[in-house]
Amino acid sequence: MADVKPKATLLTSIASDLSDNNAGLISAEDVRSNMADTVKSINDIVASGDTQTVYPFHNNVTVKKSTTDGATGRVYVGSGVFFPNSPDAGVEQTLPYPGPGNIAHNDLGNLSTGDPHTQYVPTDGSRTMEGNLGTSTYFINSSGTSNGATSTKKGIGFQMDSDGNEEVLVSGTVVFEDQSKMNTALSTARAWATFDASPGTVSWSGYNVTAISKSASKFSITFDSGVLNDNNYLAFGYSNGRSTASSSEDFDRCFIGMTARAGEGTSVSQNTLSFVVLTESGVYSSWSRQNHVAIFGMGAGVVTSNINTGSIS
Repeated sequence: MADVKPKATLLTSIASDLSDNNAGLISAEDVRSNMADTVKSINDIVASGDTQTVYPFHNNVTVKKSTTDGATGRVYVGSGVFFPNSPDAGVEQTLPYPGPGNIAHNDLGNLSTGDPHTQYVPTDGSRTMEGNLGTSTYFINSSGTSNGATSTKKGIGFQMDSDGNEEVLVSGTVVFEDQSKMNTALSTARAWATFDASPGTVSWSGYNVTAISKSASKFSITFDSGVLNDNNYLAFGYSNGRSTASSSEDFDRCFIGMTARAGEGTSVSQNTLSFVVLTESGVYSSWSRQNHVAIFGMGAGVVTSNINTGSIS
């Protein structure tokens, strides 16, 4: 009957029973018995726990899937896997690797050591962005709680108009470094223009102005489409009433009339404003060197919640 024997005992038995056969003393039983003992002892020798020092494996250990049933050929570990050469002078892994989708990020080591996430922008501002950042419908703010998906939009947001232009959305009050504040763009001019109508020179420049034309002694200013919500806007104008402006005395007392207003603010019906210079003598001037106009009012699509209205009693 075969017995389980340690490696040393097996070697001694083989040397004793299977000596040189010059005298014909090796029987079939001797061979059969030693081979049976060896086969029965293999598992205990391999699983002795001394494979690191006494019975080490010198080559890689490979376990292949069975080509017969396709299921066997696995390695079963009952207690754990020990890594003696780990940086911590020996670490035992008792749980299987859960797979990349089941590892908790906060369980990883060295999360805050050095700069391991170079694809992120650090909250301490130590590294700047290296590309554009799209925010979709979300807002940037101090609380970080509101976004474009809700009815509350606070902070700075961004959107693209129908022409593909980026628009900056601002809620609340804009506070500048000198503590000056601006809570609406209604306080800024919607359009302005300056033009020279002196003899031999007809030139103009302006903001949100499409054209300035002259008919007889009267001028007409045409604004870009979408600039004004309607024709109820404030118009401020000035003219020096003279064809020269080389000295501080080159101006006459005159009146600026801007009464005729037309248009619906669209591309096919732009807003227009008359600009008429009436001198003190009652003559309409068409040659003034300096003419200026500034427009304040509601822009197209502006919400009227900041506008106060009332009646005069």
